[in-house]
Order: sequence, then structure tokens, then C-alpha cells
Amino acid sequence: MSAPQQPNLPIDADFPVELANELARREVFNKHHYRPNSYLHKWWARRCGTTFRLILKGLVEDEALRDFLAPAGLQGKIILDPMLGGGTT
Repeated sequence: MSAPQQPNLPIDADFPVELANELARREVFNKHHYRPNSYLHKWWARRCGTTFRLILKGLVEDEALRDFLAPAGLQGKIILDPMLGGGTT
């Protein structure tokens, strides 16, 4: 009996390693300008946010990566953050 075939995911074929490294390098280098150390993501061994976001985007279709890199288009919009950025704890 052979092992079940794993599905081909975009992350297996074309993960942007250089882009991930550059974004993580910038975030780690500049984190003191934008947010404190406690804002590193906690559930993945304190990796930077860009690292786990790119990995999660790599698990879905390529269109999701294009959306990640596209401008947000939030100019002039009001954002409601009822937890004031602190989460629920």
C-alpha cells in the first residue's frame, strides 16, 4: 500500500523565499520604530508577522499572494478596532 498523494500547493512550487527574507529583515530591523517586541506573533516561535503571513498565503492560491502585496486601498476610510489593537486578553 502506498502513501496517499499529497495535494500540490502553491507554497511547494513557488514560495518567494527572497521576498520573505527581505520583508522579515525589514520588519525585524525596524520593529522598534513601528511596534514593540511583544507584537511579534506568539503562536509561531515569535516569528515576525510577515513570515507567518507569507507562509499562510503560500498555502493558498497565487491570487492571495498578489492580494497580500497589493495596496490596501484604505485611504479615507475609518477603521473600527474595538479592542484598540490589544486583542481580547
